[in-house]
Amino acid sequence: MTDVLLCGTGWSSPLTFFSHEQCQNLGLPYPRNDEEPKHKDHWDLLEAAADARVLASFPMLGNPPALYERHSTSTPYRLYKNMVPLPSDDIEDDHSIVFIGQLLIANYFMAAQCQAMWATAYMDRKLTLPSKEEQEKEVALFTAWCKRRYLNTGEDGHNLTFETLGYTDDLLKHMGLKSHRKGWFKDLFAPVMGRNFEGVKGEYIKKYGVD
Repeated sequence: MTDVLLCGTGWSSPLTFFSHEQCQNLGLPYPRNDEEPKHKDHWDLLEAAADARVLASFPMLGNPPALYERHSTSTPYRLYKNMVPLPSDDIEDDHSIVFIGQLLIANYFMAAQCQAMWATAYMDRKLTLPSKEEQEKEVALFTAWCKRRYLNTGEDGHNLTFETLGYTDDLLKHMGLKSHRKGWFKDLFAPVMGRNFEGVKGEYIKKYGVD
């Protein structure tokens, strides 16, 4: 029996070893033409509501400059925290699969450590997760934000090029870790370096232990 299976797929995202049905259940991209109408309608409603929230907070995103339109032929990533499948009938209480590194991000090194810790806590069932409905709303909000923020390159739903710190802060906050903080003033105005994350691993082990 296998305890852990690690698939190191490199810089590209070759997820073709999953069927389209598996991709839908796992929140991975697959051809839009293969999306079930009921599934598409469900996410269209969620993303329309999320898009209204994005424009209410950032109205300037509603009037982008002229651009070459390149629409994605695949559904967007729909992973909670950009890593794990949403609950479904097939994986309702399953914490056995995580997708790390499926991001477009400027500096992945800090994100990699935070993703690894969050994924470990997730698989060890040490995190309190919101309801399925709340997880879906969060995913839809991120998808809508990506489309408005990054236009053509945001349609795949995994672009975090300029949101690295917001993403890592969100993961660390969910785990209840604070050692990367420098104080409210410096957090707002001082640059963030890799060394600011130096104590995060130790804080994680102290809080959650090592099983």
